[in-house]
Amino acid sequence: MEWSNITNFTEADDQIYKIQSCKLNNSTVQNIVGTTWEGTYGPHTLKFRFLTTSTVEISVNEKIVEQNSFYGNDLGYLRIRGTIDYFFGVLFDDTIKGIYSYASQEHHLMEVRKK
Repeated sequence: MEWSNITNFTEADDQIYKIQSCKLNNSTVQNIVGTTWEGTYGPHTLKFRFLTTSTVEISVNEKIVEQNSFYGNDLGYLRIRGTIDYFFGVLFDDTIKGIYSYASQEHHLMEVRKK
């Protein structure tokens, strides 16, 4: 997937960045429960461990920062909630690409791959 296929980030009323348009992969459906995904956002290392159909463990720079964070499918992309931050990503086979948003003050590109 090209980064150019994920476009048009806007800030909603609740001060959270939203992906308004992207090229979605509708050809596969996969269960991500029990899987681990590793990669980066900005200059940081990132790991998601999907524990159940709605909870995920988030590690940043090899440190667990959220043990039971919530995630869900929001209009065709994954929305993973941290404390005051969010990850928004589109699932393409073994890759999730999107953005990291911190309290609406900053956002960085995010990419993780299934391990």
